[in-house]
Amino acid sequence: MISPGTAGTWNEQGVTKPTVLLHNGTYYLWYVGFDSNGKASLGFSSSTTGLNWTPSPNNPIFNACAAPSWCESYHSVDTLFHHNGSFHLWFQGVDASNDRRLGYATSTNGTVWTPENGLNPVFETGASGQWDDGKLQGAAILPTDTGFALWYSAGDGSGNVGIGHAASVDGINWSRSGNNPLFVDPAKPRGLRVFHEGPLYSIFYANLNSGVHLATSLDNVNWTAYASNPVVPVGAASSWDEGISGIAMWRAAPDTIWMWYSGGNSGSIGAARITP
Repeated sequence: MISPGTAGTWNEQGVTKPTVLLHNGTYYLWYVGFDSNGKASLGFSSSTTGLNWTPSPNNPIFNACAAPSWCESYHSVDTLFHHNGSFHLWFQGVDASNDRRLGYATSTNGTVWTPENGLNPVFETGASGQWDDGKLQGAAILPTDTGFALWYSAGDGSGNVGIGHAASVDGINWSRSGNNPLFVDPAKPRGLRVFHEGPLYSIFYANLNSGVHLATSLDNVNWTAYASNPVVPVGAASSWDEGISGIAMWRAAPDTIWMWYSGGNSGSIGAARITP
């Protein structure tokens, strides 16, 4: 569906970390591409079907961080949505020491972005000794009546990875929940996507070696892992999606979710459909 670019292009080494929106009848896809030096930038493509994509001639569209900075080595689209007339993007930045933080940018058209907070990070992992003092693995944000809600996965430095929650009025200043971590999963959650529909919260998250997992909650405190996880398993050995490293999702109908995902071993992006 989306493959690496040709030699000499901004994404010749592969593409990953997709995020998809259906906006005014057109699917918008943002994704990470790597050049020959491993430098990551963000690209944009559009589609009327969600399967056949047309890349923007202006790719890459976002590459705001120059060395030395907190996001000089890597960008990934952790969350992107359209809200109150603007596109909102929270992206993960990685510095030269492989520390990971979230930045925030906004756009009127989805391709020209303005970094917020002076291009400084808006969210970091916890202080030493906290459950989330390891590396940030993924984040998902939804708009709320009072601002924004954040779910994020992070490690404790000992191999345990859990999911926490935080809230913000402005998307920049965040307050962590006193119930964190919401849960810790041996699947080591990454690449989160969250749905909040009526009283039900659903978190989908990727595990590189097994596939896409699901957990649900009625109060955002007590979570239950789906008994038949993974809901989307990785592909067969030596296939392009032998591993899954990033996911994007869109509710197409009450009983259908479309998922776009990055194959961990190929640097390509494919699609799948999830039904009950």
